[in-house]
Amino acid sequence: MKPDIKLIALDLDGTLYDPRSGISPTNRKALIAARDAGIEIVLATGRTRGSALNIIEQLGLQSPGIYVQGLVTHNGDGSIRHQQFLDAGLAREVVGLVDEDIAFIAYSGTDTWVVRFDKNIELLVMYGEPRPRQCDSLAALTQRVPINKFAAMDVMDPDKMNDLRAKLEEALGDRAQVLQPGLTIMVEVLPTGTSKGGALATLIEDMGYTTQQVLACGDGENDIEMLELAGIGVAMGNADEAVRAAADFVSVPYNQDGVAHALAHFLPHIVPPGLLQDGKA
Repeated sequence: MKPDIKLIALDLDGTLYDPRSGISPTNRKALIAARDAGIEIVLATGRTRGSALNIIEQLGLQSPGIYVQGLVTHNGDGSIRHQQFLDAGLAREVVGLVDEDIAFIAYSGTDTWVVRFDKNIELLVMYGEPRPRQCDSLAALTQRVPINKFAAMDVMDPDKMNDLRAKLEEALGDRAQVLQPGLTIMVEVLPTGTSKGGALATLIEDMGYTTQQVLACGDGENDIEMLELAGIGVAMGNADEAVRAAADFVSVPYNQDGVAHALAHFLPHIVPPGLLQDGKA
């Protein structure tokens, strides 16, 4: 029996999108076929919506999207549908736990904020994130701007990020959620109990779908809840073992058209296997 899939939720980096080459022709063709068949395509990423505008345009999407690790859900027109914030006092405490020499970004709605620019921040901008706004103090910022999440980054020293994660987890305990979203070079701090999966659960209820009508694809630690929620959870072949264990199906790696292969497997009446060859032409 064909699965009654009404919504496809997609992580970006390491799943659908390569910062160097973008979306492959095969993945794009498969997703447009699904969209044209009436299936909602929902992006679900740790990035801001601003970083995904080119992808939205390429795929011709008008569906809502889940951004900032599930903390900000946008409607198809870009307006904010729902968002969640860190407690202001806790946000200020987090800032105090991070050394000043570490690249540190605060996310608030459609904006990001930094105290200083360095090669890490410039790399985020190069990979599509809108250029952050600058402020004198993130601690002071938390007193006047609601913060969805923080992200720390060091492209040259993943061990520093591992140490920072351990430090934050010890200091914050269960008062906040600390994760490394598929990248050892980045650590993020989110409100407790939040995730892309939680945002997806809210969204599909709003849209009148059931979890069994959802196919979700991901590759990172931040995708596990989403894969467990979906009727069909798909891990990319490049995913870590914990992500694979949470999935119902493991596709080929993302840079081998893992999303298109998953859709051809579960939705061959919409994405025929022949498209996997045709899409490369």
